Amino acid sequence: MRKIFIIQHTESGAPGKILFLLEKLGMTFEILKLFETTEFKVPAQFDGVIILGGGMSVNDEDIYSWNKPECEFIRHLVKKEIPLIGICLGGQMIAKAHGAKIQNNHTPEFGWSEIRPTEFAQNDKFYKIQNMLPVYQWHYETFEIPKNAIRLSYSGACDNQAFKLGERCYGLQYHPETYFELIQDWVYKEDGVDEIDDLRAQGFTQFVQTGAMHVALAKKYDRDQNEHLLQLMKVFE
Repeated sequence: MRKIFIIQHTESGAPGKILFLLEKLGMTFEILKLFETTEFKVPAQFDGVIILGGGMSVNDEDIYSWNKPECEFIRHLVKKEIPLIGICLGGQMIAKAHGAKIQNNHTPEFGWSEIRPTEFAQNDKFYKIQNMLPVYQWHYETFEIPKNAIRLSYSGACDNQAFKLGERCYGLQYHPETYFELIQDWVYKEDGVDEIDDLRAQGFTQFVQTGAMHVALAKKYDRDQNEHLLQLMKVFE
C-alpha cells in the first residue's frame, strides 16, 4: 500500500477532501503539522508528497523555521522524481525552491474562478483540463513559472494557475482540496468574511466574491473540482 506524506502549515489549512480521495485510491498517509512542531521531520518511507496551503508568505523565511528545510526537501523530491503536488502556498514553495519569484498578484483572488488550460495541459496525463474548470481561490500572492517548468493553466485574475516541473511535480495556485463545509468554515468560523468584506470595500470586487457566493457556488462546482483533484492525485499510483 502506497503512503503519501502531507505537509500542513496551519490548522485551518487542512487536507480537506484529500484524505477521502487517498482512501479511494487505496493509499495511506502521514501528516506533518508544522503549526504543532518546530522540527521539519520527514518519514523514513513514503511514495509521494502533498504540500498544503497557509496564510503566510513564502518570502517570510526568517519568521518560519520550516521554510528553508522545506525548500531543500522539495528540491530533493523533484531531483529524485518523487511525485509531488503543491497547493497554493505549497505551489509557491515549489516555485521558490526552484528560483522563481513569488510576489503580489495584481489583484487578490478570493472565491470561485474559471481556469483555462494551456495547450500542454490538454495533453497532460494527470492534469487534464480540456476547456475551462471552476476552482476555489484564496490568495494575494502568486508564483512565476520556474525555469524548465511548463505552464498549465491561467485565469482572468491570475496568469499562472498551475505548472508542471519534471515528470511528476505539479504546483497549483488554487485550492482543489476544498469542499462545502471547509469553505463555510474558512468564510465564517475563521472570520474570512471580514477579510473579504474589507477587500471589497477597497474596490476589489471583480475577483473577490462575497462570502455568501463562496459558499453557494461550492455546491454547484464541487463535483468538477473533485474529479480534477482525483485525476491529478493518480500521479501517486
